[in-house]
Amino acid sequence: MSDATRNLLAKRRQMDGKNNHVGYTLLNRLCRQRLAEDLKNFSRYRLLDAASNRRSVKKTKRELAQYRLTISCLKGPDGSRTTSRPGMESILTNFYSNLFKSDHGISTEQIPIGEMVPSFLPSEVRHAIETMPKGKAPGADGLSLEALQACSHKIHCALAQRFTRYVNDCKAPDAWRKSKTILLFKKGDKDDLDNYRPMTLLPVLYKVFTRCLLARIRRQLDEARPVEQAEFQRKFSTLDHIITCCRITEAAREYHEPLILTFDYRKAFDSIEREKTWSAPNEQGIDPRYTEILKECYSGCVTVFRPFFRDLEVTVEKGVRRRDPIAPNLSAACLEYTIRHCAWDSKGIKIDGRYLSQLRFADDLVLISRTSDETSEMLNDLHAAGIKAGLNINMKKTKCMRNEYSDRNPVYLQEEPLEDVDEYVYLGRLLNMKNDLKSELIRRKKAGWAAYNSIRNVIEHTRDDELRANLFNSTVLPALSYASKTWSLTKNLEKRLRRIQISLERRMVGITLHQQRLNRLHNEDIRSLSEVCDIIQHIDKAKHTFAGHLMRRDDGRWSTTSVCWEPREKKRPVVDLLYDGKTLLLTETISAILIQLRYQSTGQYWLKIENRGKEVGTRARAIAANNGSPSNPSK
Repeated sequence: MSDATRNLLAKRRQMDGKNNHVGYTLLNRLCRQRLAEDLKNFSRYRLLDAASNRRSVKKTKRELAQYRLTISCLKGPDGSRTTSRPGMESILTNFYSNLFKSDHGISTEQIPIGEMVPSFLPSEVRHAIETMPKGKAPGADGLSLEALQACSHKIHCALAQRFTRYVNDCKAPDAWRKSKTILLFKKGDKDDLDNYRPMTLLPVLYKVFTRCLLARIRRQLDEARPVEQAEFQRKFSTLDHIITCCRITEAAREYHEPLILTFDYRKAFDSIEREKTWSAPNEQGIDPRYTEILKECYSGCVTVFRPFFRDLEVTVEKGVRRRDPIAPNLSAACLEYTIRHCAWDSKGIKIDGRYLSQLRFADDLVLISRTSDETSEMLNDLHAAGIKAGLNINMKKTKCMRNEYSDRNPVYLQEEPLEDVDEYVYLGRLLNMKNDLKSELIRRKKAGWAAYNSIRNVIEHTRDDELRANLFNSTVLPALSYASKTWSLTKNLEKRLRRIQISLERRMVGITLHQQRLNRLHNEDIRSLSEVCDIIQHIDKAKHTFAGHLMRRDDGRWSTTSVCWEPREKKRPVVDLLYDGKTLLLTETISAILIQLRYQSTGQYWLKIENRGKEVGTRARAIAANNGSPSNPSK
């Protein structure tokens, strides 16, 4: 609160409101205005301080929030809406009781336990504590990670002894079976509980324990995980699957090959049956004692929801706990266990002697096939194998996308036809069979403005040009150019991107389009004021860096294999291909990759290629502009 506001409040306390009613009313209004201004200035100061010290602006905003919105209405199973709190609590309890109720009953199968495992070392416990993410909400015990990180070596030794005893005795504390659950809204209708993600707040000691277990079994889990699963694997990202989908759709269109893609699963984290959760790690070579102690931690679990002022206790019989360090690996192991029981060795499309039938990123699944009958067979095989593990295909989100050369027969799942779509958002990227980027650029424009609005209070009130440019480059540009490493840009698309960026820059420097035209300012003048990076140069650099990453990977991932793949089963039809970047991905990224393949260059040579990225990109766009065929990009 400023000194002027304090003086006004002191003056109001001394004023007699009865004798001077008008003056007292005006003073009240002035005090409210000054308090609101002080609150804005305080929030702005905190945000500027966080930005200048390279701290999270988003986290600072969360700390400044004075209240959190609560659920105001919920839809029941029959579609009716309820606004009373007892009614909403009843809907929430019934929904999650049915979601977490096991269809197969509680598993009583005993896992044969082998020999004693090696004792946990204090260094393992210390490393697990140090590598845990900070700033997370504590569990029901109220113990925070920061308090545990402040402990000495004696605590690490005591925890190591206790963790060893838990594993050897296969017994876990009862407190680890209890948790709190909060609901995080995703998107869509806020009255539908399907659009909320339940996040479990677990005890910190339990998360340290499972992190120690994960460090011991991670290698076996990684070795059993195929390259089709990009989540939970080191050095994999969403771009691997996005560029694979873009490349196979491009090749299918270029060679007139039929291609059908189908998408999605439903709440895999919350619906996996516990019986399959423990069978999958055993098949992948995990020590039975580790599996048994995890089974003990998950048996008899209860979680508490607190949407308003009462605790709602729900029994959890299936699914894995979100925010549990080992939960994603258990989920991926169970999904891998399910897909291994599907006979898909000769299904899908053949790429350099290997069949690509599916791609996975956590529970986001895409099936790849040639015909409608094959797609229906794969979907029903997946459904039959998934039901045994509690995995259900989401009929609302499962869509079928096919190119113009595939048959038009409907794809059936349990005798129900799937909806055909022309485009689908997969891993944040809008995919279509023509690789047309116009719709995707509209989405990127919205994301760029949303990112700018999140930091607008900081950008528009700072006089530090360097800080403003750094915030823009680190917040707005990534949102505006998400998955741009897989884009094939034309001159028109580049102009559109530059127009989007220059409109953001005008807002940032406080100049309207009318003022720019009135003062005859060029876009270069706006750029000299904003001092931000050019979006096209940012994309070019990212493309060549990603191309270098692809070339250095030798783990057989589909992104590298598909980018360098050309179908050999048939000859490419002689057609007038549009080499304007609109239909082919043979631009900066693939040109640089083909150069790398041609020369079998060393790492030092590839650094030269990355530094010459802008030159290579200019040459590729010149070929595209002249409608020339880059038959030999290595020249």
